[in-house]
Amino acid sequence: MKIQGILFFTILTISVSSCTEDDIENPAENELVGLWRISDVYFEGTTTTNVSGKEKISLFTGSGYNLTLSIEFSKLENQFTSKGSYNIRLTTNLDGADIITEWMNPGFIECGKWKKDGNSIIVTKPDGKLKTATILSLEQSTMKLSYDFSYEIMRSEETVTYDVNGIFTFDKH
Repeated sequence: MKIQGILFFTILTISVSSCTEDDIENPAENELVGLWRISDVYFEGTTTTNVSGKEKISLFTGSGYNLTLSIEFSKLENQFTSKGSYNIRLTTNLDGADIITEWMNPGFIECGKWKKDGNSIIVTKPDGKLKTATILSLEQSTMKLSYDFSYEIMRSEETVTYDVNGIFTFDKH
């Protein structure tokens, strides 16, 4: 009986000590795992145009079309990939006149390793840069993310900076 007790205690100790933190499943991350297809995109933000030192700020809104984008959260090494694209039609109000611009956006944060931290999804891209999206809602089959970004276009004496708040809705497949 004493040997059985020692044997049981030894097996229990080995079992408990061999379980690392990595072995413990995180249910909050598991709800993201899978393939998600984009179903809606909405943009709003500001455009700052600087020509020869004179700055003009205007507001814009936009919506997506030709939505072929999908993202996949893999459980294996927490890999994140996006494929496909979407087009955006922006309406910018400049001095009372609406200006329509359209462009195609390839991907969404591209690829990398991902982790869920509270209401944030943090993607570490292959170059080491971090990109963060905020989870606005997450249900079994629908996810809505907010992703803010900026980019700049420079042409001779003109610089145009877009500060964008994008709202992306995805359906799980």
